[in-house]
Amino acid sequence: TTSPSNRDHEVCGSSSDDPLPGCSGKVTWIQGRDFCEAAGARFCTQQELEDDETAGTGCSLDQTHVWSSTLCESGDSDGYMVVPGASSYRKLGLESECTLKDVGTIEARCCADSHKL
Repeated sequence: TTSPSNRDHEVCGSSSDDPLPGCSGKVTWIQGRDFCEAAGARFCTQQELEDDETAGTGCSLDQTHVWSSTLCESGDSDGYMVVPGASSYRKLGLESECTLKDVGTIEARCCADSHKL
């Protein structure tokens, strides 16, 4: 699926379209990564999410944080950036932040290169 906001047609993104089995629900980073990889996809980078490559692709995730593949430091531990599902929600105060990968309260959106999804 190509987001209506997608300007980079080399990347496609999805929240629930085939071959994904539906919405991920709240997952840890590893569970989310496995969810995407099972469909032949990958986590989106922070930049792809901030560029709205997956905005509007379902599961009501535009107004919540979604996992990214972008590493960060959270205190003494490594984490991953969680990013608003659509850039319009950053304007309303939902910011990207570093989160530990074992937190199970974030949802997943998936990306693929060259329209593999």
